[in-house]
Amino acid sequence: CSSDLMFAFFFEPGGVVQGRVLVDVLTLLALVGMGAWGCSRLRSAGPAWGAVGALAAAAFHANKTVLCNGQFSVICLGAICLQVVLLSRGWSLAAGVCWAVAMIKPQVGIAFAALFFLGGRWRGLVLGLGILAALSLFALWWTDVSPVALARHWLFNMRMNFAARFSVGGALAERLGWNHRVVQFGTLAALFVCS
Repeated sequence: CSSDLMFAFFFEPGGVVQGRVLVDVLTLLALVGMGAWGCSRLRSAGPAWGAVGALAAAAFHANKTVLCNGQFSVICLGAICLQVVLLSRGWSLAAGVCWAVAMIKPQVGIAFAALFFLGGRWRGLVLGLGILAALSLFALWWTDVSPVALARHWLFNMRMNFAARFSVGGALAERLGWNHRVVQFGTLAALFVCS
């Protein structure tokens, strides 16, 4: 998994235990950050709403699964919240770094690329894409996989029905017998055209 390769340095020199501790600490920091952001957005409606904003991210049932399995999704959501805050302050390059971190799980981060097109903040997106390209090239070099083999796998060989249970497009493709690859690439194309 490419996200495992991108986070591999977290697991050295201490191994799996060190990696799990770092992922758990970053997950908890992301939850605290999302809570602070939620509180700041809702506290103008009163202290009760501020408390709701502060606790909303921590209340998700999936947090238990994320922490038990050492997943990166909460870290990515924390990076997206930070991206939004940085963009609101006009720091598009720093927001681009946060977006690149969130793209470690593309299903979390991809839609938030559209935020860079609002107000002409495209430089942050270019920086984020540059970071992702550099990390990808490093991972390809490290694993001795050619870019052509990777592109061929993504474009032609990889099964694309993984979203059948989790997205409207995937479920529709499954139900109607449509080609999952066409639906996935069509959805991505529509996202970028609409943004």
